Amino acid sequence: MPRKPNIVLLVPDEMNIRPVGCYGQSLPVTPFMDRLAARGARFENFFTSHPKCVPARVALLTAQHPHVGGHRTLELEARPDEPNLIRTLRENGYHTAMVGRNHMVDGDTLPLTFDEYLDTGGKWSLEPEDLSAVPAGSYLVGRDPVPYEEHLEVERTNTAVQWIQDHAEDEEPFFLQVNYLFPHCPYSVPDPFYGKIDRAAIQVPERPNSAHLPRFHQVLRETYELDRMTDEQWRELIACYYEMTMMVDHEMGRVHAALKDAGQLDNTIFVIWVDHGDFAGEFGLAEKWDTAFYDCITHVPFIMAGPGIDPQTIPALMQTIDVLPTVLDLVGVESPKGIQGQSFVPVLSGAVSEIHEVVLCQGGQERELVERTVPVEGRPRPCQAYLKKQEALCRDPSINLRAKMIRDHDYKYIFHTDDIEEFYDLKKDPKELHNRSADEAYASLLQQYRLKMIAKLVDSETVFPWQDGLEA
Repeated sequence: MPRKPNIVLLVPDEMNIRPVGCYGQSLPVTPFMDRLAARGARFENFFTSHPKCVPARVALLTAQHPHVGGHRTLELEARPDEPNLIRTLRENGYHTAMVGRNHMVDGDTLPLTFDEYLDTGGKWSLEPEDLSAVPAGSYLVGRDPVPYEEHLEVERTNTAVQWIQDHAEDEEPFFLQVNYLFPHCPYSVPDPFYGKIDRAAIQVPERPNSAHLPRFHQVLRETYELDRMTDEQWRELIACYYEMTMMVDHEMGRVHAALKDAGQLDNTIFVIWVDHGDFAGEFGLAEKWDTAFYDCITHVPFIMAGPGIDPQTIPALMQTIDVLPTVLDLVGVESPKGIQGQSFVPVLSGAVSEIHEVVLCQGGQERELVERTVPVEGRPRPCQAYLKKQEALCRDPSINLRAKMIRDHDYKYIFHTDDIEEFYDLKKDPKELHNRSADEAYASLLQQYRLKMIAKLVDSETVFPWQDGLEA
């Protein structure tokens, strides 16, 4: 019996589609991802299930919407009692390993999921030398003085490359997940990548009319002091975000090259998945927010290449919970019962063109948790920018109350627990600058999408505990 294909899952953090060449960027930012997409499948309309790191990664692992297991913030990682598709691979003969920050499984679940967990060292500058040069809430650092060879992203790649070399001749197939941090802000990038993007080629994004937007826009701009940012500073921020993307693209290319050198490339399914995106200047904002569902936050790259995957562009709607069911299907491993994600192998084979009518994304927290918001001084933060983020939450905790988004190819509907609705006509307004929720011309459509939201939420309720013998 032939050995099953290896699986390598590379996870950049906070990368939206804007810098990625194969998604339309004309600047030379992502040559490796562009080459990979040319020989594999590029999913044009892939959306995260949550705009925050841990809930999105748990959704990947469990193939369930985050609310099913209560995954709504950073400390709520996957538990042993939940579906775990990497554990399923391990139980079906795969040697599993993860490199980089965990951010996905709790301490009890980690040894059940991975045979090896390799955290790494390395350095990265989180603040500028002159803290007064730009508003702290911009997250802008610029050139990172840390030498490339000592950078944490390089350390992660070095660890992954060595691991591939060590396991290239193993009899059992392997699953290797490499978690990068870039292009997660602060926007800080070392030489030789800093300065690669011509600042004059960067356009400062147009801003929406703030009169009909959720309150978090105003609270974040005021707390972060972003109205003090000049166009030159915004161009620097966006360019650094692109250069961070360029650097992680280079590092992922090194992992790909290691597979080729080890003679494993032709028998490896190579996957690039991203947890969520980043404002990176859009809407006059930086970083992300839990209840923001604009495409710069939710529309992320997803590329697969390897055996069983023909070169193609997939326009179908796809979401995070679909990734591992698709991968398991490709390697002939049955997914656990009761998961909500769907295999996209029928789409890859051309048997069907669409699986989801809409995709669902969710964020925010329950009122009881928001009411326990920690004071700014009550918890250590990695840099001044994240103190500003906590300050914004303390100023108005209600901006982080639960919210939901559904989206199809034409329209996007967002419900906020204690704020206005949002409704966007994506064909006429792809930049999402005009909220149509109060526009009488869209009243009928708005009601249709409210009902679609209800239907999607009902459909996404849990089926656990799963019982094979249960009868209706």
